[in-house]
Amino acid sequence: MTTAEAAAVDYPRDKNGFPLETCGRCLGSGQYSYNALDGTRCYGCGGHGVRHPAGTVAKLAGEWSTIIRGAKQVNTAAYRDVATGEVTCDLQVGDQIAHQGAKVWSTVAGVEITDTVVGGCRIGMDANGEMILRTQTLEVWITYADGTRERGGYLLRRRPDVEALRPVRDDLAARARTAYEALLASRARRAARRA
Repeated sequence: MTTAEAAAVDYPRDKNGFPLETCGRCLGSGQYSYNALDGTRCYGCGGHGVRHPAGTVAKLAGEWSTIIRGAKQVNTAAYRDVATGEVTCDLQVGDQIAHQGAKVWSTVAGVEITDTVVGGCRIGMDANGEMILRTQTLEVWITYADGTRERGGYLLRRRPDVEALRPVRDDLAARARTAYEALLASRARRAARRA
């Protein structure tokens, strides 16, 4: 089988277009031997029955996962630089963040920064090697488009702008498909040599 023939083979893909194959550990059932922690869930595929093929495909899928996770994370809504007193707010009006215990996405209509320090301080070293406080996380009151208000400050989740990240995802998925098709061709050549 050539790489062109492998490209013509229809194979399963995840929702982002990355190739999947049947888990070799559980043979697609999603279950393996019992343990007290996870029951019979397979560790190879997390109980899904399919996984990304090892190697390049898994690395590219992991890279996308890291990108999207970073786009969702807003570690601190607002913080103050201790040295200069300058306040920085990472949360903007119009952002969509997880609300009500991450059950719904809500649009931010307003952000009111208070002087209350809620933790999450960043520490650094001065010129003499002494540890010093660099920033302090400030409490914020978030007003949502539906009129509800919520106190927050850190460990917020923002809905990522998937449209802006789509070209990156598509490029990674295309590279993963090319790598998988080369892997299929290589497996076919090996099988032909054995026969």
